[in-house]
Amino acid sequence: MKVIVRDMETGLYINAEGRWGDTQSEALEFKNSIGALEFCVTQKIHNVELLLLIGDPRLEAPLRIFPRPTMGLGVPSLVRAPAGPAQVAVG
Repeated sequence: MKVIVRDMETGLYINAEGRWGDTQSEALEFKNSIGALEFCVTQKIHNVELLLLIGDPRLEAPLRIFPRPTMGLGVPSLVRAPAGPAQVAVG
């Protein structure tokens, strides 16, 4: 099983260089979901989902974590991430 992190808004994947990339094959692989979750907490990454890749796409489902804060009625807040590719510390 592989665990990777995908941005829910852009569909990009965090890769081993600490950047957001567009291919699942280049995504940073975590040993388990706890490791991916700890990474997101440490890096303060929000609005992402963990993808548990088990080899059969029919059985794979995203785990949505750290959704973007809302204003109470499901309306996204005005706080937004900076535009452009972001880089996070890996390792």
